Amino acid sequence: MAHILVIDDDQSLLDMIQLMLRRAGHTSTLMNNVRDGIQHAIAEQPDLIIMDVLMPELNGYQVCRILRKEARTADIPIMILTALNEREQRENAQDSGADAFVSKPVTMEILGEEISALLESGPIKR
Repeated sequence: MAHILVIDDDQSLLDMIQLMLRRAGHTSTLMNNVRDGIQHAIAEQPDLIIMDVLMPELNGYQVCRILRKEARTADIPIMILTALNEREQRENAQDSGADAFVSKPVTMEILGEEISALLESGPIKR
């Protein structure tokens, strides 16, 4: 299956997402530090990146823009997974280059469907 990078400052959420991903047959790397997550994405080029919006230092939209400008990560599908659910937040995600926007709390079924859809579409050519 796929290798998925998850960036979120909430360790309990990271642990829950890792369990969901493992049950779906995926491997994952968990990062609770935004800058470490960016470095890992560039160095390792995961199949998919899932990240929160509200994090210290940089928000998920800023991280998404950074990853889209970097040649090694520009085509990696990115999912925003956040408790924010306003229309403006969805538009911000799209404007920053995110490929999917999923609201927390998320079920294993919904997360799995979104991941499958992003992975099936293959690398996103920008």
